[in-house]
Amino acid sequence: CGVSFRKKMIPILRDSTSSSLPPIPDDIFYQLLDCIGPVQFLHCGWDRVSRGFSSIFDRKLSLTRRFDFHSLLDDGFFDISCPSTSDFCLSFVVSRLWNVEEVIIPMSIMMRLVQSPDVSLRFPRLRSLKVLMSSADNCRIASSGLSFRERKTANDTQLFTLIEELTVEIEITDELNLPHAEFRRFAAFMKQSKTEWNLTLRDGTSKGQGWCPPCEIFHKREAFFVTYVRCLIDLGVIIDRLWLEESAGDSGKTIHMHHDYKKCAHLFVLYNIGFTASAIEETFPMLQSITIKQQPHAMLQQYFENAPSLIEMRILKEETHSENCH
Repeated sequence: CGVSFRKKMIPILRDSTSSSLPPIPDDIFYQLLDCIGPVQFLHCGWDRVSRGFSSIFDRKLSLTRRFDFHSLLDDGFFDISCPSTSDFCLSFVVSRLWNVEEVIIPMSIMMRLVQSPDVSLRFPRLRSLKVLMSSADNCRIASSGLSFRERKTANDTQLFTLIEELTVEIEITDELNLPHAEFRRFAAFMKQSKTEWNLTLRDGTSKGQGWCPPCEIFHKREAFFVTYVRCLIDLGVIIDRLWLEESAGDSGKTIHMHHDYKKCAHLFVLYNIGFTASAIEETFPMLQSITIKQQPHAMLQQYFENAPSLIEMRILKEETHSENCH
């Protein structure tokens, strides 16, 4: 963090209004912008090469409708562990994304964005937000000490004001997962902007999501699908689409079908289904459709008997084919 973010450069300025040099065609600027990311653009000082270049860059970002914040990490210049550097980059980029409608953002950058001292940062026209929690990103979070404990208070609701669709994708592994307490803080924060979510859970663990005693689920809650679902339900989040998937494909592992998975509108289970929870008298009126990758066995049919609003069951035959069971 002690090193200056910008490289030392020979000061060069091309101003078409006062320079006798021939103007650089706009096409050259756009080609350069397509080749480098916004953070590398800033890091290398391209915004100081030409006022025209800088204005074209501002215009290009202002017209952007979809932005993936992974590009900041992929540039190799965005240091999430350094608050001053990352805050400067985020202020530079986000302040120019006034018209963005769809954003994909890793959890580490989401945390840094929430903690940014720049209270002017917001997404006034954002409609769709997808937050990704991967094992690689969890390493960044752990190494940088990021947390939702220190977050803005006066400006929380101004970050996202018009979200129509919120999707959270979580990759669960044997190694490093986001602490459950941090996920709960994140969920409570995002609930202020959107109470209806789509949740995708991908299992990359060696043990899988089979039946475990409650005490093991409690002690290793970061590794189990059901704890994330229960957390959102406890906070009052409505789950529209719940996607449960095994990352490794068909490895022989199975998933235990807890009743909590029926507390959504649309359930997708791309996992070999093993045992199901014992029958209970409670009903689950939210569930309208389910998509599974195998023929439903007798226990699974009984499992869905207390879902009175269920109108469609789809069985995936191949990646592009399915059959409906009503």
